[in-house]
Amino acid sequence: MSGIMLSTFESNGPGGSGSGTNYTINVGIYSPDSYSYVYGFLTGNAGSISPTNFTNSGTAINGLYYESYNYITFVIVGVYPQNKFTQLFVNGTLYSSASASYSATGTTTIWTWYGVTSNPFPSVGSNVQVTII
Repeated sequence: MSGIMLSTFESNGPGGSGSGTNYTINVGIYSPDSYSYVYGFLTGNAGSISPTNFTNSGTAINGLYYESYNYITFVIVGVYPQNKFTQLFVNGTLYSSASASYSATGTTTIWTWYGVTSNPFPSVGSNVQVTII
């Protein structure tokens, strides 16, 4: 599989219903320092995503990317509970929100999975399919 699928529930949490929202990430690359690279989508720095809102909430997606320090990060605008979504599938590999490192500040919510040694984004400039259910 050459893309990624993000599977989640609507804002009413686990057990919620919804037909899902499809996204396309145009993979970009960004170097935040001289030692690492970000692959995927990061607002203002790498790639793009369409549409830009998380499910039907109007919440902007600020990032879904692989960092060369061996982690994957998903970032949305606003403060939300850890179960805002439940599962992230990247090229068939499941990442559960419950197993992520989670942070909610005054402006963003971030889920990070450490120990990811293989970059799931195929190549810079490629389009990657994302689905949020």
